[in-house]
Amino acid sequence: MKYEFLSVCVIILLLAGCSTPVQKYTLANESQPYAELQSQVHGAESSIQIYVMGEGGCGFFNFDHIKNQRVLFSIENSTVEPQGYIRVAVDKPLRLRYMENIPGGRECEFMIETKLEAGKKYTLYGGFQYKDGFIPILLGSRSCNLGVRSDANNQPIAIKHLFKSMLCEK
Repeated sequence: MKYEFLSVCVIILLLAGCSTPVQKYTLANESQPYAELQSQVHGAESSIQIYVMGEGGCGFFNFDHIKNQRVLFSIENSTVEPQGYIRVAVDKPLRLRYMENIPGGRECEFMIETKLEAGKKYTLYGGFQYKDGFIPILLGSRSCNLGVRSDANNQPIAIKHLFKSMLCEK
């Protein structure tokens, strides 16, 4: 009886956690310094979400950074939502999580960090890349990437890769 009650409680908690809607990113305080960011990430026949990550640690069993994430851009079949520029805070480094669901049950996920300057405009670029192999369909390679470039000079800005999988650098 004790285990049945515990099992029911665990199932209820799991269902409640899974039904929590994903929060969209908004600038917390309109008077704080901000930069503007737009997406030109592409994902033919795939679903891509780009999140702004919250505060939190890294490593196994420490998922605070994922719990506090907010959706910045959502890309379905190369259609970006929302379109245009979004204001993002510049008071601390910007952590972005890239998650792509690829046909065939595959996925690509990683996190980057960058620093944007107040009053400037930037563009996210990347998405999936496919390179033909010796036998194009059988030996080709597919990868995903994400970069940030300054709209003022069209040059990439520095990014730091934080993790691939659930481990990340501190």
